[in-house]
Amino acid sequence: MSVWAKLYETYPKILSDKENNDLKDVDKYLLRDGLTVNNCGLEITLDANSNIINMALIPKDNQKTIIPVTPDSIKRSGSTVAPNPLFEKLDYMASDWDLIIKDDKLLEKNNSYEKYSQYIETLRKWVEFSQFPQIKIIYNFIKNTNLIEQILSRFDIKDLIKVSKKDKSEEAEDESIEENNDNPIIEESINNELITSIENTQKDEALLLKNIQIAGKNFKKLADIFVRFSVQYSDTVRPEVYYNSDLFNEWCKTYKQILGLEEQSDLDYISGDNEILQSYFPKKIRNQGDGARIISANDKTIRTFGGRFEPKVPMQVAPLGQKSMTQALYALSWLIKNNGAFTYDGLVVLAWSIDYIREENLYNVFAQAKDEKGKYVFNLNSNKAIEALAYYGNRSSNLDKLTAEHKVNVLVLDGESKGRIAVTYYNEIDSTIYYKNLENWFKTLQWQWLNYDTKEFEIRTPNFRSLFDLLYAENKQDKTLYKQFYKQILPCVVEGKQIPKYFVQRAFEKVRKPESFRDMQGKPSKNMWLNAINIACAVINKYKKQKGKYMKLDLEENDRSYLFGRLLALAEKVENAATNYGGQTNAERLFTRFTMRPGQTFSTLQKQLAPYFDKLYGQGKAGLANYFKNEIAEVLDKMSKEDFASNKGVDEMFILGYYGQRNYREDKNIEEQNEIQGEE
Repeated sequence: MSVWAKLYETYPKILSDKENNDLKDVDKYLLRDGLTVNNCGLEITLDANSNIINMALIPKDNQKTIIPVTPDSIKRSGSTVAPNPLFEKLDYMASDWDLIIKDDKLLEKNNSYEKYSQYIETLRKWVEFSQFPQIKIIYNFIKNTNLIEQILSRFDIKDLIKVSKKDKSEEAEDESIEENNDNPIIEESINNELITSIENTQKDEALLLKNIQIAGKNFKKLADIFVRFSVQYSDTVRPEVYYNSDLFNEWCKTYKQILGLEEQSDLDYISGDNEILQSYFPKKIRNQGDGARIISANDKTIRTFGGRFEPKVPMQVAPLGQKSMTQALYALSWLIKNNGAFTYDGLVVLAWSIDYIREENLYNVFAQAKDEKGKYVFNLNSNKAIEALAYYGNRSSNLDKLTAEHKVNVLVLDGESKGRIAVTYYNEIDSTIYYKNLENWFKTLQWQWLNYDTKEFEIRTPNFRSLFDLLYAENKQDKTLYKQFYKQILPCVVEGKQIPKYFVQRAFEKVRKPESFRDMQGKPSKNMWLNAINIACAVINKYKKQKGKYMKLDLEENDRSYLFGRLLALAEKVENAATNYGGQTNAERLFTRFTMRPGQTFSTLQKQLAPYFDKLYGQGKAGLANYFKNEIAEVLDKMSKEDFASNKGVDEMFILGYYGQRNYREDKNIEEQNEIQGEE
């Protein structure tokens, strides 16, 4: 079954939850055909006689508003005249732009008269059908009010300019946006002091004249202010029209009849039923400022499909029903907002189950985030993640939670904020396999992080960002590269595929150069390097499919690179013991060279270790000195003369050996070394 069919099937599941039907909670509200979301900057309150009671600039946290739309207005661009039927920009609502613009050619170029006439006509048609008096009250107000004059007489033009930043949720094609950025109309500098009431504000002719002089130069900024309404006409009906679900339901059910739209049905490729077909569908899928579309058709030549279909007849390519596709897209948008999707610069990674819509804690493994309320469970702590997976995936659970008998859908979207969104990955997986693969990811990538202050270990799994920062340290800010990395790692988590070999190679190449790890001041950072070694070890160990075998020193391992790693760590420990961990050791200085020519470099290090052994003897630590000598001898005995003398470079097993030897005994009983020291 296609992803669109799955999303179409998901829509009624979301709709059945009452929490998703509250207009006041815009992010949780599941949109219907005929509705969308916009950021409103100005609210006008009217009485029953269409008189202004109040005009107020809307605070930032209250700007998002559900608004009615038409099939044309939801797909309009900057050059298209297609009004929304109720809440709109001043560009469409005002009829008195000639107050500030004296050039008729400029008004005509902006389609000012046409926008107003189409808006008022659309609203008039709704009035004829509507049983709600609010619609008629708003219609009479728009028809009989010089709106620009009213606004300029109540607000200082400077404040209006501040709130008139172009609403990117309306026409995001003009500028790129950051993910999860709603680009509000009203900046944070606008505060409650700007809320103006007609009860305490008299019409100021001086202010009006001053504003008129400046407003002409800011015509477009004023035109882009989006307006919503409240109507106080009854004590039993709340005034906020934008919270009236019955009124909105009326529009959704009757807008085709109101607008006189012709309907022709045909086979819909999603539902398999006869439906009204459509070629353009809603945008704002990933966030409020998203101007890109997943499905649209604007090909007017035979070039795209090589003459196999008629130009300007998109239905021949893929007949998609208006109802099914719109509901699929609205379900997708809701899931992105409410089910813990990972979003980054246009990339969206989403996982959900139709049977368990609200179990976002289970599926947000891709984001690997955790807020202060502990909403997300899959973070760096492997043990907690595995415990949660076992809980959710337990078939015999009596806790009325998830069973393993359902499907998990995984979807990846990518694309700029304008143009097209691509579906780059989709997979439907049996939950039993899905749980197993997630658990396998956390178990096989886990590693023992050593806290060098407490000398204690904790089992953790590197998150995706830390993996990327290690592998592509020199390109941390490259968004395209990060998205590419995310798409590469996803099948490894979801499908249990092996991580790419070059991830292992890159991890090794990075940590073999300690001098490349520097802090914000550009100084070498040993802690950053040691942390990177933890991540590299996790990646290498997973690739070897050892499931934690090398988290502790393996005394039976005879791999040449592993043994050389042990030798370097032993040389480092000798120097540290003799100097009480003061300063950089010879082993650390020669680290990179050692990985390239290990045999030759270790011979050099052995000569440099002689005075440190003498110092240990002189400090009364003969037992410790002898212990290290014996350890070095045992490692050398495991290596053939040919392996030592070949002097070829080491591979990634070197890091596992170095880590294991470097932390040997400290993960069990640090005091054992003190016992050795007391032997002589």
